[in-house]
Amino acid sequence: MRMMQHAARAQKKARLLCLVSALALVTSCSSGDMPSRSAPFNSTTTAPDFDGTLLAVSDADMKAEGYVTGKVGRPEGKNDTLTVFPFAEPDRTAKGEIFASNSVMGWPQIVEPSPDGRYVYVVETRDEFPADAGKYTKLYEQTPPGSRLSVFDIQDPLNPKLAGEFEAGVNPLSVSVTPDGQYLLTTSIEEGAEIIIYRLADGIPAERYAFPYPIPLPDVNPKASGIRAIVFHPSGNYLAASISDHQIAFLKVDYDDTGAPVAVMPHGNTIDDFLGDTGTAISSGQFTKDGRFFLVPDIGWGHQTVQHFLFSKRGKLLSISFSEQGKHRVVDEELVGWSPEGFSLSNDNTMAATVNMERTPASGTVPAGIIGRRTTFSSISLMTFDQESGQLEKVDEQRFRGILPEDLVFDADDDALAVTIYQLMKYKPESGFVEFWKIDKSGDTPHLVRTGNALPTTRGVHDLAIIP
Repeated sequence: MRMMQHAARAQKKARLLCLVSALALVTSCSSGDMPSRSAPFNSTTTAPDFDGTLLAVSDADMKAEGYVTGKVGRPEGKNDTLTVFPFAEPDRTAKGEIFASNSVMGWPQIVEPSPDGRYVYVVETRDEFPADAGKYTKLYEQTPPGSRLSVFDIQDPLNPKLAGEFEAGVNPLSVSVTPDGQYLLTTSIEEGAEIIIYRLADGIPAERYAFPYPIPLPDVNPKASGIRAIVFHPSGNYLAASISDHQIAFLKVDYDDTGAPVAVMPHGNTIDDFLGDTGTAISSGQFTKDGRFFLVPDIGWGHQTVQHFLFSKRGKLLSISFSEQGKHRVVDEELVGWSPEGFSLSNDNTMAATVNMERTPASGTVPAGIIGRRTTFSSISLMTFDQESGQLEKVDEQRFRGILPEDLVFDADDDALAVTIYQLMKYKPESGFVEFWKIDKSGDTPHLVRTGNALPTTRGVHDLAIIP
């Protein structure tokens, strides 16, 4: 009798798993969801057709599956790295590398060049893991806190040099520089000093000013509370901050007669009435050059539990109208792929693109039948952007092989994209890659062309920036 009951329970469980797998597979592979396949991946060192100097940072400590499994550990002989690709050099595959402590445990917003292109700023969200760390049962609580703002001189891009290290606060999550190069902005989780502004002297941090966050924090996301991303308005007089991943707040900075920042205060309404308790997570955003709009991805992860991540909805790119009178509003939102953590606005502000991780961080750790084929490919969504109305229109979406692609950036001429690939499934995990795509503008709307061309980096590349 017991054997019969055991067999019946096993059959019931098997039927349930089959049903879940079938539903997940149907959901993930339904018509219109699957972008088309294009050129194969080519990891040779062929020079890409990409204009500008590309900056890439790699977190060697974290494995791509670490978010799901808690397993960490850097490859032997590898360290966190800033890689500089100066494509104007005679050898267009040449690169400069230097140790730069950084972490993937945040949104892609931790590297920024100075406006004149001489310096690169990198913040250390988390410190390096101990070499024997192995596995964390509570990844966010157990990883070492970061504190450094590193400044690198890349006047000789093939031989970058450390120009200085500065106290950036506790677990700094982002870095932003004003277009005139006078001020640098970062964050801290230290209570009462959550916003840090440096005044720069010839590109090097001089005076440091710390300010409290001036609005009560929403109690919606205890695992990711506080300022999760922050960026300067082009004027330098305002800030846009992602709060607890569920709210966008705009702030005003007051300066005294000497140019020193003296206060940070709320500026108008917050953007949160369209956000629910689950199914959303706001990443890092960017202002248009004229400062009229703020674009930011909604990733769709809810409270960032494994369940929310694995079974999330499609992400969105939001277009928010910024008002100097403080009357901000969402003017458009466009559906993109799953988990669009990284996004880029073209230099001429006519296009935007998101790189969508899909569910690749679960690759090899969760049976594909449970959550569908989204563990085996990622995707890019390309949109046009109307600079007058703030409207977005998705014009293309293409998939590619690669795990945990967190960021992408347009080149100086806006006819190519560089995309991070944390690691590949068929390659040893010691390597990451930057893959290059072309943007064909010959038709009525631009579309993506996968070249398959990629250049290797230290494993864990997750954040990009461009010096035009």
